[in-house]
Amino acid sequence: MTEFHPILPDKFLFRGRELRKNSTVPEKRLWNAIRGGRLCGIKFRRQHAIGPFFVDFYCHEQRLVVELDGQSHIEQGEYDLDREDYLRDQNLRIIRFTNDQALFDLDSVVRAILVACGRDPDTGAPLNPNGMASSKSAKSQPPLPPR
Repeated sequence: MTEFHPILPDKFLFRGRELRKNSTVPEKRLWNAIRGGRLCGIKFRRQHAIGPFFVDFYCHEQRLVVELDGQSHIEQGEYDLDREDYLRDQNLRIIRFTNDQALFDLDSVVRAILVACGRDPDTGAPLNPNGMASSKSAKSQPPLPPR
């Protein structure tokens, strides 16, 4: 497995800034819900470069990519498949949502991200391998973001 770029070329830094500055409304909405460890202390990065690609949201600790698919993704199916193959080759997990889900059902999106991170969507407690919340750790978890 290749290491993630320890030093980014300037063009990547500028492109990442441009993407963050021009975020869509659904991206802003989801970012507001998950930024700064608001999601049970889980940290995400926004418009993060991985190899030659930028992903909408990335959690390094969980090796999880969260993508929001809007109109632009309809027209770039083959590109998205190549990109997804590359990300999977880096041993990353990918979870996708539509822009409409982020706009109109943000609670379900956040809950699905919690489950993908191995957390109970109701309590934020870590899930055991059977998908059940661990009763010991439920009390020590940071609170869930407001709904």
